[in-house]
Amino acid sequence: MPKKNSKTSNLGLTDGFHRLLSNAGKYWSNGMDLRFLDTCSTEEMSTLQRDTNQLMARTVSMLMMLLLVVLVMLVVLVAVVVVS
Repeated sequence: MPKKNSKTSNLGLTDGFHRLLSNAGKYWSNGMDLRFLDTCSTEEMSTLQRDTNQLMARTVSMLMMLLLVVLVMLVVLVAVVVVS
């Protein structure tokens, strides 16, 4: 567990939020912790790269599906307006 500092210990934060605010652990904020990247092993780097690639692939798939749903809804809306 990371050492709590005075800026976050009085806020009643859970361990996960404390790690986020104190820049501790594998991830911080919305990016990767550069200190972790500088010190991780080759195996950890490979795992992180694989997991990141899988996450990005799922994200792109979800965005494409959302775009398809919006386009279908738009076509249906246009068809309803034309028929009315």
